Amino acid sequence: QSQIVDERADLVILRLPSGQQHQLSSLERLGFPHVVADTLVHYASDLSKQSDPVRNEGIILEQVGEETLPFLGDLIREIFPGYTNHYNSNPVLPLDDVLEGYVEWAQSYATGDDTVAYLVKDGDEVLGFATCRFDDEAEASEGVLYGVRPSAAGRGVYTDIIRLTRDVS
Repeated sequence: QSQIVDERADLVILRLPSGQQHQLSSLERLGFPHVVADTLVHYASDLSKQSDPVRNEGIILEQVGEETLPFLGDLIREIFPGYTNHYNSNPVLPLDDVLEGYVEWAQSYATGDDTVAYLVKDGDEVLGFATCRFDDEAEASEGVLYGVRPSAAGRGVYTDIIRLTRDVS
C-alpha cells in the first residue's frame, strides 16, 4: 500500500492469490477504486513423464531474433485483434492500446535474459509463436503467451506448441 502511495501510481495491476482477495478492501480504504478482471491459472507438469509426440510432424521452433522481431509484432496483430481480456475490463486503459501492449510484451521476451520468443514454423510457413520464461535455479520453465494464426487453427498446432516448448525447457 505504501509503495502505491509513495510512487503516486496512476495504475496498478495487482495479482493476488485467490484466497487473498479480501485484501482488496485495503485499496478501497486508500481511495483506490479497483476492478477484479481475471484469474490467472498455473499448472505444473513433470516433464520427465511426458512423451506425447507432436501431431504436425514438420513443425519446429525458431528463436525470434532482431531480424524477425518486427514480424513477431505483425503476427500478434494478426492473431489477437478483438481478443478480449482483463485489460479490456479496465476502464482507464484505452482499448486501442491493448493490442499494442501484447505486441510490446511478446517482443520483450525475445530480448530478455531469462525469456525467449519463438516462431512456430512448418517449412517456410509460420503457424504461430510462443513466449517462454526459464528459471534455471528451479529447473523450471513457463509457457507465457502462445498464439496460432487463424489460417492454422483447428490443426492441433496450439497443442504442438505446448509439446515443443515443453521439450526445450
